[in-house]
Amino acid sequence: MTAGPGSKRFDPGNYVPVGDLLALHRVRDPGKPALVDLDRGVTLSFGVLAGLVDSVALQMWGRGVCKGSRVLLHMDNSIEKLVIWFALWRIGAVVCPLDLSFIRATASQVLQTIEPDLVVTDASWSGQNFLEQLSAPIIYCDEWRPDNQPAAADSTTIGF
Repeated sequence: MTAGPGSKRFDPGNYVPVGDLLALHRVRDPGKPALVDLDRGVTLSFGVLAGLVDSVALQMWGRGVCKGSRVLLHMDNSIEKLVIWFALWRIGAVVCPLDLSFIRATASQVLQTIEPDLVVTDASWSGQNFLEQLSAPIIYCDEWRPDNQPAAADSTTIGF
């Protein structure tokens, strides 16, 4: 039995990796909107999105993130979070999205269970004890700059 277009069944024969999808849309639809943040009035085209994902993936790779690395992604829902998530998938890392404010009472236990190789969060969480108790390095990210002027990335930040 084959699954039709309206089927909810997963067909592994139709699987396309995120990196391949971005490459396809980068070429086919570079100016078409890919992500829209209505609250901030920011739109990323497929061309810009693919470039940002490649840039962040290279930065992550340079920090030792590789296929199978567990990366705790602790950020509010945003375009930056999606770019980082896509970049981690592009590498083959395991993304562990977590809302630590929601599970604050058990955060230490959950974090010890995950044993992340890297923590990615935003600057508002700087100095939080339950993050800094981990042996994993912590990287903070800023907002993407719509003027396409990349932030200066260092060992503790992601540059968009």
